[in-house]
Amino acid sequence: MFRGVTTSAPFLDGETMILSGNSQLKLVIYPIQWSESSSALQLINWVAEVDGLSDAGEINYGAKIDDAEQVLKHFVRFDLPFLNHAQLIKSTRHIFVWPMVDCDPLASWVQGRVALLGDAAHPMYPIGSNGGSTAIQDAAAIAELLSTAGSDGPGIEAALVEYQQQRLPVVSDVQHACRLMLPEKVMDEVEHRVARGTTIPARYGENLQIALRLAQKGRT
Repeated sequence: MFRGVTTSAPFLDGETMILSGNSQLKLVIYPIQWSESSSALQLINWVAEVDGLSDAGEINYGAKIDDAEQVLKHFVRFDLPFLNHAQLIKSTRHIFVWPMVDCDPLASWVQGRVALLGDAAHPMYPIGSNGGSTAIQDAAAIAELLSTAGSDGPGIEAALVEYQQQRLPVVSDVQHACRLMLPEKVMDEVEHRVARGTTIPARYGENLQIALRLAQKGRT
């Protein structure tokens, strides 16, 4: 997957995260924060996922991409009416390419007074921003437990064990869930239905409206 961050004018409502494509080619684009240099611009993060790059032998993972066309050549058929994704990618100064990797859940994150958290404890596929959110939750849990542990060794070690007991089972489930690639399966199903000329049944309409309201941050 190719990744980059650039500044751009807000798109749509300035809070929307875009997932466009399917399990073979996918663009993920979302704002991070307002730019420090201009109140009219936002920092935009984008990810361009291309299946099969490793098989093609054309990628040096971890390397910087000097030519945006190395990314855009895979997305020539993409057309986002509310955002010029090609210009967004071309305006990015630093583009890097990374593999999609994870690892099996670990049996333990803690040894004595040493504990793992975040990607060190549970690297996972970047699905639904779960890597970042679980790392934040790890930090909150361990901070709360250490705040009442005292300064003695046994108290700290007990707090770390409790941290592991709270977080490891939950995050292991998230790791397994990310492997299911559920957003991509939904996108593939939509593409197949559109190709067949199949409409979404009316009975799903209410659920879709509920999902839309829930997806609109701070809105009802």
